[in-house]
Amino acid sequence: MSDPLLNAVAEGDQACPDGRALANLGALVRTGSAPPRPTDLSGPVQRRVAQLPADSDDDPIDAHYQLGLPDAELEALGGLIRQASSLPRPVDLRARVKAGIAGSRRMSTVLAVQPRSRLRVWHAVVAAHLAAALILALVTFGPERGGRPAPVAVNAEDRGPQIAAATWTSARAAGADLLLSRRLPELRESLRRSAGMDSAKPLVDGGLAWIRAREDGRGRFSTSDPGADDFALAAQAAAVLALLGEGLGDAGRTQAAMRGADLMMAQWTPGTRGVAAEGLACLAAVESALLSGDGRRSTAAVRALQAIPRPVTTQGVARGGWHLLAVRTAAATGMAVDPALAAEVEGVLAGFGRADVSGPTRDGLGAWAARTRGEQVPNPSAEPPLADATGRCDPLSWFFAALDQHSAGQGWEAWRGAMVTSFAVAMVPSGGQVHLPGQHAAHLSDDSDGDLLATSLALLCLQVPYRYLPVGQNDPLAH
Repeated sequence: MSDPLLNAVAEGDQACPDGRALANLGALVRTGSAPPRPTDLSGPVQRRVAQLPADSDDDPIDAHYQLGLPDAELEALGGLIRQASSLPRPVDLRARVKAGIAGSRRMSTVLAVQPRSRLRVWHAVVAAHLAAALILALVTFGPERGGRPAPVAVNAEDRGPQIAAATWTSARAAGADLLLSRRLPELRESLRRSAGMDSAKPLVDGGLAWIRAREDGRGRFSTSDPGADDFALAAQAAAVLALLGEGLGDAGRTQAAMRGADLMMAQWTPGTRGVAAEGLACLAAVESALLSGDGRRSTAAVRALQAIPRPVTTQGVARGGWHLLAVRTAAATGMAVDPALAAEVEGVLAGFGRADVSGPTRDGLGAWAARTRGEQVPNPSAEPPLADATGRCDPLSWFFAALDQHSAGQGWEAWRGAMVTSFAVAMVPSGGQVHLPGQHAAHLSDDSDGDLLATSLALLCLQVPYRYLPVGQNDPLAH
């Protein structure tokens, strides 16, 4: 056999993490299906009979065994003994395991692998933990519809596997989870490596530690309560998004993010704050609901989306881009979004890039949205993200440009290198934590909440490769 997992099962390879888990499962099955040891009750029964009084009535026993007359107690005792001494029925979990994998909420999509890259996928995924093995199991056991693979594929590059879908619409129709890369830590790390972003991990980890150190214990990261003003709401929402951006896998981080989201939703009345602050808050509400699976948070997120001013125009809530991303994420993941609202958002996104609505944020967001719709889009022409003459970064604009650059593929290596370098120079380390001061970020204030907003937006830029299930026209397996 050439497959590492099959070898691990057959040979009990204890050097393979998934091999150990599967070997333990096999041991449990073998133990459970082993014949019971022989049971001989004749001695205890004879001793009990000998202890019976001399005048005991043994006629019912004689009648039962000699004449075949029924006796309920003896029948029950005989049935119990026969059950205890009988061989267990054979245990075969294959069908149930396959059905469970095929029906998984997190991995219900069929994965199709090109033959030439199959061995590299095995090598990369088997080295991870059991969650990554579930991805691998889908490759082997996932059913195909009509003999054709669903529009999700595993792309094996030298740095690790990459999962891609042709479009957000087709991925959703096939049951793909667009936030899968944030649910599985192993997949997140593989996508980070495949994007060449390993050098950014210390910045991300240090920034997340800095954000968590600011929490007051009840979920507040901003200096004042998130319902106090626009800047407090924006800073709180951005902090929640940065914590959620690193995905699941760290219970403390996830709990901090959910506390922050709950406090924000409790103190914020949708429709009462500025465009940018409310857009960030809408996106934080949507993502906290999706990643937690909590019905109460989902209801609150839908309520926030319903409060978006209509119609959606380039001069209204679309100016910052965050509302558009919130609606698009919610619609693509099955939340109860008004279809008319989703259509308005798509219409605005389709218009981005024209001369009259052009700009770094709109160009990047519009091109990325077009790629996720499967449209042919020219490669990005944006300048590398370098600090300006005063040393300030621009994470507010770089985020949407990073989405576009990463989805396009071509030019990403040079672009992300410039971005990581710019942030590494501008961010300030301190005791295992790092943060981007507001004075080092364009458009932001030089105060505590400005620091929080700048740091959170910088982390969102560095988390782009695993923010969503990667899609794009240039992925070799996307079609």
